[in-house]
Amino acid sequence: MFYCSTEATMLSPDEVARLERLPDAANTVPEELECDLEDGHDGAHVALGQSQEHSAEEQTLWWLRWTNEGERVWTHEPMCPAERGDDVCLLATGHVSGHHWG
Repeated sequence: MFYCSTEATMLSPDEVARLERLPDAANTVPEELECDLEDGHDGAHVALGQSQEHSAEEQTLWWLRWTNEGERVWTHEPMCPAERGDDVCLLATGHVSGHHWG
C-alpha cells in the first residue's frame, strides 16, 4: 500500500503537551503527523496521535482527522478489527481505503 502523500500536519505545542500528559499515555507525541491512509483516499486525513493504555484490555485512541481546508477534529475510535494472519489493521474502525497492516 502506498501511504497518503499529503503534507504532514503540524501539532500545536499545546496539543503535544496535552497528549503527552494524558494518564496512561503510551507514546511520545511527534510535532507533526502524517496521514495513515492509502494514497488517493476520499475524505479527511487520519493519524493516530496518542494511545492511552489503561489495561491490557482497555485503551483510548486519540485520532486526528484533518482536511486540506484546515478543519481539524480529535476523535476516539477503536482500532479496525480486520486481521490477516498475525497482522492487524493499524487504522481506526470504519476507515476509508485499504488496511494498514502491522
